[in-house]
Amino acid sequence: LCYIKLLEVVFMLHLFALALAFHAVDLVSGFANAVKRHDVRSSKIRDGLFKKLGFVLCYCLCALLDMYGTDIGISLPFAMLPAAVGFGVLAECSSILENCVLLSPGLAKLKIFTFLHSVNDKEEKK
Repeated sequence: LCYIKLLEVVFMLHLFALALAFHAVDLVSGFANAVKRHDVRSSKIRDGLFKKLGFVLCYCLCALLDMYGTDIGISLPFAMLPAAVGFGVLAECSSILENCVLLSPGLAKLKIFTFLHSVNDKEEKK
């Protein structure tokens, strides 16, 4: 039983690290995009950091509910942390890809980026 709990904690830490890596890449790509456009503002950076903090707090809540939910009467048929991290990673992937297209507009022509057409259209209007 002790080893199972240890494996659960290691798995949760792995998920946290994975999510934080995607959040970091999004911050770096967003900052690079702002530098390219000569639009670095502390308010935008602060907003981005608070958004990331919101995700991390959500992950913490999910981890607590996964570990101790049954102790307080919450029993779900699935683990919440993997679902929350999955959503967060997908959201960050979308943002990272948008930043990549804005940093290198030629990427928008690639088939894989066709779903980001609206981002390219917005940039052309500026």
